Amino acid sequence: MIAATCAFLILAASPLWAASTIRVPADHPTIQGAITAASNGDTVLVSPGTYVENINFLGKAITVTSEAGADVTIIDGNLVGSVVTFDSGEGPASVLSGFSIQNGNGRTLDHGGGIQVFSSPTIANNRIINNFGCHGAGMQIRNGSPIVRNNEIAHNDGTGCRSIIEGGGGIFILGDSNAQILDNVISNNVTSRNGGGIRLSLSTAGTGIPLVRGNVIANNRGVNGAGIVIGGSAEANIVQNLIYGNNTNYPRAGGGIAWSVTAGYRGPLVVNNTIADNSDWAIFAAGFDANSALINNVIVARLGHKAIYCGAYNDPDPFPPVIAYNDVYAPHTKTAYGGICHDQTGLNGNISADPAFVAPFAQDFRLKIGSPATDAGTNSAPLLPTADLGGDARISDDDGDGIAVVDMGAYEGPRVVGDGLAMADVVVDFGPAMGLWRWMNDSEWVKLHEQSPEVLATGDLDDNGQADVVIGFAPALGTWKWMNNADWVRLHVLSPEVLATGDLDGNGIYDVVIDFGATTGLWRWMNDSEWVKLQNLPAQLLAIGDLDGNGADDVVVDFGATIGLWRWMNDSQWVKLHTLSPEVMATGDLDGNGLADAVIGFAPELGTWKWMNNSEWIKLHNLPVELLATGDLDGNGADDVVVDFGATIGLWRWMNDSEWVKLHWRSPEFMVTGDLDGNGSDDVVIDFGATVGLWKWMNNSSWLKLHGVSPEVMGTGNLDGL
Repeated sequence: MIAATCAFLILAASPLWAASTIRVPADHPTIQGAITAASNGDTVLVSPGTYVENINFLGKAITVTSEAGADVTIIDGNLVGSVVTFDSGEGPASVLSGFSIQNGNGRTLDHGGGIQVFSSPTIANNRIINNFGCHGAGMQIRNGSPIVRNNEIAHNDGTGCRSIIEGGGGIFILGDSNAQILDNVISNNVTSRNGGGIRLSLSTAGTGIPLVRGNVIANNRGVNGAGIVIGGSAEANIVQNLIYGNNTNYPRAGGGIAWSVTAGYRGPLVVNNTIADNSDWAIFAAGFDANSALINNVIVARLGHKAIYCGAYNDPDPFPPVIAYNDVYAPHTKTAYGGICHDQTGLNGNISADPAFVAPFAQDFRLKIGSPATDAGTNSAPLLPTADLGGDARISDDDGDGIAVVDMGAYEGPRVVGDGLAMADVVVDFGPAMGLWRWMNDSEWVKLHEQSPEVLATGDLDDNGQADVVIGFAPALGTWKWMNNADWVRLHVLSPEVLATGDLDGNGIYDVVIDFGATTGLWRWMNDSEWVKLQNLPAQLLAIGDLDGNGADDVVVDFGATIGLWRWMNDSQWVKLHTLSPEVMATGDLDGNGLADAVIGFAPELGTWKWMNNSEWIKLHNLPVELLATGDLDGNGADDVVVDFGATIGLWRWMNDSEWVKLHWRSPEFMVTGDLDGNGSDDVVIDFGATVGLWKWMNNSSWLKLHGVSPEVMGTGNLDGL
């Protein structure tokens, strides 16, 4: 979830630096020196590097941001205090963005270790990691109302703290606060007190209601409320979060969320969250919480535990919270409820059934087709977002009965077949040890073959509405087709070096262009019936698209440095495209006019170019690219370009043929695009390598993990015609 939106100004072809931009270290050697020199409205732009500082915004309405993102721009507090402090009335126009904030120490002043907030700034797109403190190891918010959005808050340490008023391994919110904690990943934080992820402990004199929405809160540890703990007069709104894998230090302590409400206060409102695989009770509710509410949630206990437990040992209030339209499920346990919360199954819209998560073992807690939680919530739930945690429309007709009803949990389930849009499946080679697999209907893994291929492509070879897979195995096995998601058919005894698919003659049947190497040359498999030689020369790269908009796909072929780049037009004629040989290329209709354009990365000194409308070369960027993929990410009819600029610059999107937007600070090893959920917008499947695994960028809005293993080859296509 970390962003991708930090300003990376060097990407502009001809950046115009405003007079109000102060550069570090070019203009000032330190970030604090630049802040001190800045005036309201200025930007402090920080170059990559590690800055050992403890900075204070001094009440200024300025933006302090990095050039190249949090991975390469670090503010290190050297364990002498909070790394960043806002204590002089800062408002939303005081922005901190694009840094790693580390080695802060808030223990001496009871402050937040990484960031201390007494005001209401904007804190976005940062990595707040490896900080220390007893009152918010990652961040403390005291009597302030900041916007904390799209940060990674992880591996912060609040151990060794003894007072019961301490806690909040990730974030501690106290006093009077309307803080907004939005779209963050809060994970692997620890405290020896309460609230491993977030602790809320508001003042009885205050009127603030913090909003905690759209976060992933995972694998945190604390005494009570390992994910979130809410104490006293806190009237927090907890909306559409994924809360999983959190662990309490003691039994019966609320691994997901715990609260104890002071008399006279509402307590928490918990709406459309997915809470699963947390230790002990998923929810622990205590105090005067009859006006607290759990609505539209999926709450699944860890094996052998209750999902909801109400009432502490000496609870003064005999009335439980409102529980309505939830799936409250405890596997292999007689009832999912405990304490004064009696079994609510069948009452007020509550159910108790396995929610059928897509792949909980891989932390994919979306709902499968047919989940009992789909279309089972209430549309009248307060604070209901318009989009789910994955970016899909929040209220949709998933069961096909013509009535749109919100699903329980943080995610809307997949729509039933017949809603008009096909879903792309993903074919993934996980290497010799695991073989070839399919990710079907964005919901389940199905093995395709024991062998690991060397190259693959997809296309509807027989025009039946289902994409087929053309696969080159090892030389001894040759080339095969996986037809209609059902049968293996041998295509050729030779194994290809490069292949691509497209409808070369415009008859609706995909053809295959295959390079069999230097001795055999380049061939076409036409209409799934005959081999036709295309060129004696072997190809180094292939890309296919309808360059002239006549309904038949053309082939862009790189023949290497001595021969250059050519087009095979209308399945009839070779036309030279460029004397240079590219290093990477892809095709897509960038301007939405019906003609495929070509995006081509030449040598590093030449940068990246577009061949537009089969007529002119236009430079896209001065930087060379390492990987390219195209797809209509926002569903507006024009293809966008996903570009990997390498490890130091990361992954970017060229949107609507008009602007660069950062997608991720990591550089991937492989990527493909396809509409995985059938909503009309292409998604991106990205391999970030062995240590990070395989991820999906869904609906141009959110990252979801697809698999822990890094693949070797991938392709997308609608294999089953659904």
